[in-house]
Amino acid sequence: MNKNYAGWGIAIGVIAILISLIGPKYNLDQMLSSTVRLLCEHPMGDTKRNIDVSGSGFFINKSTLVTNEHVSPEGSTCSVVISLNDSPVLLATKLLRTNKDNDIAVLEIEEELNIIPVSLFGGIIQTGNAVIAIGYPGNNATDLSYENFEKSDDDSTLEAFLKPQLFRGVVSSIYEIGGTSLIQTDAAMNFGISGGPLYKDNGQVIGINTLVDSEATQIGYSVSIEELLPILNDMNIIYSLETNIDSFTRVFNGFPLLIFGVVLLAFSAVIFSQIPQTSQIPSSDRNSTQRNANSHSIQFTDSKVSPQSIKIGVTPVVLGRDSKSNFIFPPEWTFLSKLHCEIVYEEINKCFLVRDLNSKNGTFIDGKKMTKGSKVRVKSGTTVSLSKSECSFKLL
Repeated sequence: MNKNYAGWGIAIGVIAILISLIGPKYNLDQMLSSTVRLLCEHPMGDTKRNIDVSGSGFFINKSTLVTNEHVSPEGSTCSVVISLNDSPVLLATKLLRTNKDNDIAVLEIEEELNIIPVSLFGGIIQTGNAVIAIGYPGNNATDLSYENFEKSDDDSTLEAFLKPQLFRGVVSSIYEIGGTSLIQTDAAMNFGISGGPLYKDNGQVIGINTLVDSEATQIGYSVSIEELLPILNDMNIIYSLETNIDSFTRVFNGFPLLIFGVVLLAFSAVIFSQIPQTSQIPSSDRNSTQRNANSHSIQFTDSKVSPQSIKIGVTPVVLGRDSKSNFIFPPEWTFLSKLHCEIVYEEINKCFLVRDLNSKNGTFIDGKKMTKGSKVRVKSGTTVSLSKSECSFKLL
């Protein structure tokens, strides 16, 4: 293995470690914690009476959550149930937007929560994709009022009320009903799961659970996330959007990728350190000429200049404060021009050619100022200064 291969191994190892640490990955605990129970009150027409409704929702950032419009319609009031130190806490929400046509509602809480929001998937969904529906379905264990829940001493009942449930299945088909894109799955959805997230099995949200087929067994429908994105964009709401590339990353990401990166990095670093420096024997006069040219350099004495030394050959080396410069100078050196001078080594004349680029404060050769815009040929060992002696270097 040569140094190029070892270098590539080091680079790939570092990238693998970074992806495993900060890249997107499947995390079931995060998927569950970003899903919450909603307790809502719906007004009954023109009367002053309200109907209690329970549903699900999920956070797309630390203070904004999404649910169904039929869970939180216009005029309703909803609270989010969260668990703090294994105790229930109700947080009031503000209804930001409802859309009855595609059954989407966007709500907000006053303060940000210390949670990791979901990542929405903006890529292609295919029939047969494995999915996970999460929410709070209605059953004997979960159909409790908040007041009854607080009074309950049954640990299993308390856990059922606070912890969402998940249902696995696959995408059966994708189609439109009334202009709304829906995802049909065979996940065992139930009433109460409405408004909860529908995940791909890699942890990306692809839909909002909305209804079940009462005439069929284990057939549920979710509003496609593509119906939500235009609403969030129109409201300038911050959210995380992932693509097919992120899906590919999630397949391999996690602890195995971290181990792979660490092993590859360590192995490549050992190989790199053991390969001796070698120089190729030139096979022609042209190669010999190029080797000799590359043996010359510009050497700065001030450590604030980066790099302090650079090889010089037939390609001009540019010096100045501009981004085209081959050197980076301290920002306080404003006495330098953006393009101050350029230097090239002339192999045929065995000397350096220094050219002033119409610099503001001048270029000096062994203390003597050059004519503005002029060229001077000098030998190895010459000291060149740019405007001031503190910005000096040797041509070697």
